[in-house]
Amino acid sequence: MSSIDLKDQNQENQQNQQSKSQKKQRKIIDKLTQLTEEYFQQSQNINQDGISSSKSLAQISNNQLRKQQINRLVEECCKMKNLKEIPPEQVLKMVKTYDMLFASQSKQVIINEFNIQIIDIKLRVHHEFEDYLYSQHPLIHNTFRRGLCYLIQDNEYSIIRRGLKKFFDINLKQFYSQGNSNLTNKTDQIINNYTLSCLPKESEIKITQMEKVNGENAQISYIRTLDRWVIGSKNVTLLCIDESELKQYDSQITNDPLDSRYKYAIKIAQEWLKIIALSKNVDTIKNYLNEHTLIGEYCGNIEYQHLVQYDHVQLKFYALVPKLSNESSVTCLHPDFTLNLLQSLELNIVKFNHIIAENYQDFIKKLLDLTRNISISKLQDDGEGNVLYFSDSQKECFSLAKLKTLEYRFKRKIREKLRLIITKNQDPNLTLDKYVDEVTQLLKELNQIYEDPIQIDLNIDLAKKCFEAAKIESIQKNTDFKNFCLELIDNKFLSFLTEIEQNQQENVFELAYQRKNII
Repeated sequence: MSSIDLKDQNQENQQNQQSKSQKKQRKIIDKLTQLTEEYFQQSQNINQDGISSSKSLAQISNNQLRKQQINRLVEECCKMKNLKEIPPEQVLKMVKTYDMLFASQSKQVIINEFNIQIIDIKLRVHHEFEDYLYSQHPLIHNTFRRGLCYLIQDNEYSIIRRGLKKFFDINLKQFYSQGNSNLTNKTDQIINNYTLSCLPKESEIKITQMEKVNGENAQISYIRTLDRWVIGSKNVTLLCIDESELKQYDSQITNDPLDSRYKYAIKIAQEWLKIIALSKNVDTIKNYLNEHTLIGEYCGNIEYQHLVQYDHVQLKFYALVPKLSNESSVTCLHPDFTLNLLQSLELNIVKFNHIIAENYQDFIKKLLDLTRNISISKLQDDGEGNVLYFSDSQKECFSLAKLKTLEYRFKRKIREKLRLIITKNQDPNLTLDKYVDEVTQLLKELNQIYEDPIQIDLNIDLAKKCFEAAKIESIQKNTDFKNFCLELIDNKFLSFLTEIEQNQQENVFELAYQRKNII
């Protein structure tokens, strides 16, 4: 090659490099411009809803920090070779390091003259980050359960309560066409892999369809060495052998405001102790719960209403989770074994049904039928919806998934948006427009997979009445009244909805507040 040719080639290479560099810079500038516009637009939108732009930018900054912490956590997990679960000591270090993702709550108690420390681990992320966090690494998904509690005694760590792995809603996008072509979001793809890709393609698949109880999560186990029940709500744990020991968790007795978090755990404990007092199977129950955590729901308390009406206070159980497991894939014991065992122990269980699919193709067909039937079910018939357990016929539970009724999803949206109107002073009319858009989209997504479109009440009239009830100025001017309104929709939403549908002229919030002050 001549020197002239070589010179020309070098010039061409330099030009190509400059061109690539310019393109890269252009992409960076475009991305920064896009982000700036998004931040500005988000702050403008939030300003219209009555929130300051500084708060909007602070929220964006917090979300960036969370993603950074998730990335660092994943890097750390990738270095933990051959581990099926992160050891307790390491979990506690992670909780301190990744403080935008996790939090711990500690309680010192004295049992049998032993100084015991109870440490509950919980997430600190909003629901939009929760699925993303759990989908990033199997160690995160397996370790940070929906309920995780350690006991420290004489510098020894032990797991005393371990809930189910996080399980996810069925993503309808995967059914719009064959394969995963419509799951463009990486998180959706990973979740789909966890839920469905682990299932056998040729052999029989059993679907256990369980009632999804609409209450407070209840988890119960036992420690033989201390002879104490371990009783918890999702994020809070107490130890007791009888009702007298509940006093050390009661904020009205301890005068410790931090103990107010035990409100639900104490209610669950009181109900469990009633069950045990009447049981003929206490020793057998203790044997199983020394090694497992019993998972259920506390429901029916009129003072703590959700969206489904129950006729009395009760605990309804549905799963057993090993406290320790040699298999990282174990989410819970096989549903057949669990339901049969709980029935033999005369413990109250959820409603359930079994469906057998001959193979994966048959499974998808039956899952689509289930999705349609559950979606259009009434709250009074099927409650919140169903939890589906996918297993073989005898040994292994592969995965779980959630299917919720549309009526439940609509009414939950109404409650969430009503809360925002009160707390953030959002415009009720704009909020109604958003509600209509969101529920219409939910129905549209569902109807994309069925030839015969579903027709269902979108609860728009109900939403309008609820949002209009929050228009009164006194909510924003009177702090006591505002807090009362929030408590009403948080704890007595069913009663609130009944009043909304019955009262045409007077304001429901004002009526309830007047009754409270008269009483």
